[in-house]
Amino acid sequence: MTMHSLLGPAALGTSDEAAKKSSLLRRLYDGIIAYRTTLAEQEVARYLATHRDKFTDEIEREIERRFSR
Repeated sequence: MTMHSLLGPAALGTSDEAAKKSSLLRRLYDGIIAYRTTLAEQEVARYLATHRDKFTDEIEREIERRFSR
């Protein structure tokens, strides 16, 4: 299953050419951020799947509380 992120490289405006010129530390940092973003998106998806209610303000606040560390 492929997950698409709203914060992926295309959404952030990075190109392949810019990625090739990035330093090793920058690529490592970008990889860590992408990984953590994917984990957070998966956790939100799991939470929404287990709480099959409508997406209410209460659920939105709970997601923000859990994932804004």
